[in-house]
Amino acid sequence: MKEGLGEEWRGTLQSYVDRNGKFTKFETLYLPISLPPLFWEYNCGQCFAFQRETQTCKWVKEEGFPNPGIIHPQGWCTVWMPLEGATPFSYIGKIPWFLREKPPAFP
Repeated sequence: MKEGLGEEWRGTLQSYVDRNGKFTKFETLYLPISLPPLFWEYNCGQCFAFQRETQTCKWVKEEGFPNPGIIHPQGWCTVWMPLEGATPFSYIGKIPWFLREKPPAFP
């Protein structure tokens, strides 16, 4: 992956939001839950735009279905961006053991 690409994408998204306002939950396909296990780290709480103190997002409006008024830390949407300093695909190393390897044998 090209160095600095994440910053470039974040800048592009922020410029869009500055010009046009935040996306709606519907536009970003926001879900108040994370996707299946392979993507557990790919959630709002692990997104650059998520603001934990207020449970809001820099890029997605809090209004609308589901959960009006908040963006849930375990939520998910299509404008997710990794936290600053995160390496691409670093979430793969965090996949639970039971999805990466054979479970231990029972006696």
